[in-house]
Amino acid sequence: WTMEPETTIKRGNSGQSWKITKTASDGIAKHTIGKVAVAGSGTVTVKIWMYRTNSGTSIYGNLIIPADATLGISTDSVANNTSGSADTWEEVTVTASPSSAGIMDIQIETATDSGTTAGSVYFDDLTVEQS
Repeated sequence: WTMEPETTIKRGNSGQSWKITKTASDGIAKHTIGKVAVAGSGTVTVKIWMYRTNSGTSIYGNLIIPADATLGISTDSVANNTSGSADTWEEVTVTASPSSAGIMDIQIETATDSGTTAGSVYFDDLTVEQS
């Protein structure tokens, strides 16, 4: 996998997206893209827009709030963009309900069927809210 800024395929008219490209037949690319201070109550909602060049589950993106015992989050919260079509932007949402205040990680990951050797996932416009 490679990760690089992208200025051609992006959501909106300014800035850039992040492009992760598969370069071999095996492996998963996971990156922490943010650390957010959260309160010890309420629901944290994280959204990101994803775009992929392959359809189905050949190459797709995941948005993850990882389990964190210090925050009282017992399991990973994961959502992906496998329901959308190739070459279209899809907003993906995950939520978590921390029971302790602290710093919460936000991760993106690209996954693939084992035989797929090429394709890209783009990530853009991250939002985080706590209610």
